[in-house]
Amino acid sequence: MKKMTFAIGLALLFLSFPLSAQTLTDSQKADIEKAVKLQISQYFHTIEAIDYEGYLKCFTREKFIGWLSNGQVVTSFDTLKQQQKVNWETRKEVKITPQETKVTVLSAEAAVSSINGTFYTALKNGNVTNNNWGVLIIWIKEAGAWRVAYTGSSQVAKN
Repeated sequence: MKKMTFAIGLALLFLSFPLSAQTLTDSQKADIEKAVKLQISQYFHTIEAIDYEGYLKCFTREKFIGWLSNGQVVTSFDTLKQQQKVNWETRKEVKITPQETKVTVLSAEAAVSSINGTFYTALKNGNVTNNNWGVLIIWIKEAGAWRVAYTGSSQVAKN
């Protein structure tokens, strides 16, 4: 599932917009990787804080590619907003524990991150899940900030 999510994300990335041909130095790549990792942390914070509005601000509107999770595919930012609002209203507590984070810089305007870890969710109705979790995120630099253009994730129950 992880390989398929990754392949779909990369295909969408390359079909959706041209990347600049600019060659980056190792220092520039390191700076971009650091900035994207900081944004990943902020993105996860909005999820754990159940900050729906903050979560939405992490996404690009202009270059939104899609959102894929647990068999659900969303290709419109407006649909994502509607769908996630319902999902977020049911949450009581969320805890993300990243165990491995990799960032690949594609250009000065695009990067891909893959994160593996655990995703704990307690719902208001008392249901609790604590799953192994993997997510691939395509990041686009837009107006000086790194924004999510695509996210694909999968969860598998812990043994």
